Amino acid sequence: MAWEFSPIIKYTITVVAFGLIMIPSALYFRMNPSKLTNLMGIRAPMHPVDEGQCRVQKEVGEPYAIRSRRVVTPAGLRHALIVIDNGKIGDILRADTEIQLPVQDVGNLVVMAGLIDPHVHVNEPGRTEWEGFESATAAAAAGGTTTLLDMPLNCVPPTVSLSAMEQKISAIRDAKLSCDVGLIGGAVPGFLDQITPLAKAGVFAFKSFMIDSQSVDFPHVNSAYLVQAMSLISKLEGAPYVYILHAEKNSEEDEALPEAGEHSDQDHAKHLQSRPEVWETRAIDEAIRASDQTGCHIHIAHVGSSKAAEIIHNAKIDGAYVTAEVCTHHLLFQSKKIPRGNTLFKCAPPIRSEDNRLGLWKALLKDGSLDIISSDHSPSPPELKHTKEGDFTKAWGGIAGLQYRLQGTWTASQPFELDFMRLSELLSGRVADIFGLSESKGRIVKGLDADLVIWDPEEEQVIQESQCLHRHKASAYTGQKLMGRVKKTIVHGEIVYDDDEGIVGASPGKLLLSPLGRETGFLKRQSEMRSVHEAGHTNCSENSGGSDPLFHG
Repeated sequence: MAWEFSPIIKYTITVVAFGLIMIPSALYFRMNPSKLTNLMGIRAPMHPVDEGQCRVQKEVGEPYAIRSRRVVTPAGLRHALIVIDNGKIGDILRADTEIQLPVQDVGNLVVMAGLIDPHVHVNEPGRTEWEGFESATAAAAAGGTTTLLDMPLNCVPPTVSLSAMEQKISAIRDAKLSCDVGLIGGAVPGFLDQITPLAKAGVFAFKSFMIDSQSVDFPHVNSAYLVQAMSLISKLEGAPYVYILHAEKNSEEDEALPEAGEHSDQDHAKHLQSRPEVWETRAIDEAIRASDQTGCHIHIAHVGSSKAAEIIHNAKIDGAYVTAEVCTHHLLFQSKKIPRGNTLFKCAPPIRSEDNRLGLWKALLKDGSLDIISSDHSPSPPELKHTKEGDFTKAWGGIAGLQYRLQGTWTASQPFELDFMRLSELLSGRVADIFGLSESKGRIVKGLDADLVIWDPEEEQVIQESQCLHRHKASAYTGQKLMGRVKKTIVHGEIVYDDDEGIVGASPGKLLLSPLGRETGFLKRQSEMRSVHEAGHTNCSENSGGSDPLFHG
């Protein structure tokens, strides 16, 4: 017998069936709007999507926005919305602004300009077993650094000539860059005539040692060369160039210094006593006098002595053209707490006393003697650190700390109530000012590169080798309990590091050129000529109008 229903029952069944089909469909397309637009063959405008602390669902290169209650801007800490478009900061808006873009709300996480590290020894080419561009830039990104400046040593050859720079560029071309890279040129005896060509090729600064550099192919300079180099660098066309100095200088008089006494080769105290503060004060005194004589902007690298910082302070009062940096490890560690035989802490200048550490913080935050904070990332294979025998007299001098500059600095700053704006200036903004990068980097400003670090300043982390992205995992920071944790790093608008996944996505890092290098186009011409040669052509003028995505201006 066939079932028959009244019209009311039929209508009710139809409505229920329609609801069972359409409600799940509506929910699905509400959660996946792109599926609906794809089905209909149209592209609907994007509406705000609050992703909490989740990943933004967007196509690579698509504009989007980040909202945070703590955005560090030049105007102060703001509850704001940062619009990112085509790799640039498109705008900074009120947090409640309605926009037709995907929005990632990171809540109370701090959003700062990506860090700029002006003192990194990448050691490529020639010593990729020490580090290398791929591992160095990955570690940089993991630590919130979006730009690094590569020192002219300990690579082989050192970056002291155009031919050496071309080898450096070739190595960069073959590497996966997770952040931007700029180059520092070397000023060493025998290569004075290469300073101008290197400036025109696009280096951002020059570097010399006033004492043995540990590298035979990067000899230190004497007093006469120092004045010659400064005279030349001060007259280079374009923006004033910075002359970076490793300012330690020994003397025959130092032979009369007290011996290390009862200290053994496994005691850091022996290393400390072998490089006294007078080496720093003597070198800085001489450098400032030469700068006054020539008008050259000198930059004192890794100031490790509070007495040396006082000399810089007084010179600045007198109008000297000098800036200076201090390293995170000099702000965080003190000599008496360095474990016996732990050569991972050996560096030059050495880590000194607790009173000295506090003096460096005073010079940084109150006196204005010290301008910025660097890592002086100087890695080497474990065998060169002589970690097994723990011999400070034999170990390579250098601390691997590129990945830990933000966390280490933030941890060390806790007693001094350093605010986020000042922190960002010390790690990014002032670095950009000193080294000619402020037109594109260093601050969260409309029109600048969308290089950002998103981090949690309240979270604590014990540093483990398994989390380290340096080529060699052992570091003085290993085992340290540090404040702060990087959640995401963004380079040219693209997420390159995610705390949950590590290095992600494409490799947006580029080679940076100084303003003079961009103006002369030297490296671009070299690139075009090389490309033509590789393609088997003889007429290089055919490609003279081409562009190279490696170079960024």
